[in-house]
Amino acid sequence: MLTNSQNIILKDQLPQNDIDHLIKKWDLDPTIFTYPNSSIEVARFIPIDSNKLKNGHLLVSFDLLSNDLPIEQELIPIFTIFDQNHLFIGTTRSLSELKPQENIIETIFQSLCIQIKHLHAELVTIKQKIDHLDQAARRTTKTKELKK
Repeated sequence: MLTNSQNIILKDQLPQNDIDHLIKKWDLDPTIFTYPNSSIEVARFIPIDSNKLKNGHLLVSFDLLSNDLPIEQELIPIFTIFDQNHLFIGTTRSLSELKPQENIIETIFQSLCIQIKHLHAELVTIKQKIDHLDQAARRTTKTKELKK
């Protein structure tokens, strides 16, 4: 766990019992966390029904871990649940770069910027590989390079 204050909870390595606790504490629909550690989760931004959160919202976005695994294992959902006074950001992996900010909106924005940074870094790496293979394919007719 990274931070747990009265209003801001940043939680990584999120186990199922913490998810269950959050569902009960904030009166959340349990289907929000149907696939908490899977790339088949659905990215979305929706209002949520809760007796504990006033005008609560759910934002599910994705972070990309660069660790040479298949893309399905590198993409991880980030769950952001908030209202005007409360914020929860959690994932089953790491949020090590995320630090609480002055207010809820700044913390959400920082989380999204970190995710964009990771996606951008991976896209740059992929572009470099494509450029290398393109140049190799122009110089040679070797089957190995062309298959890549």
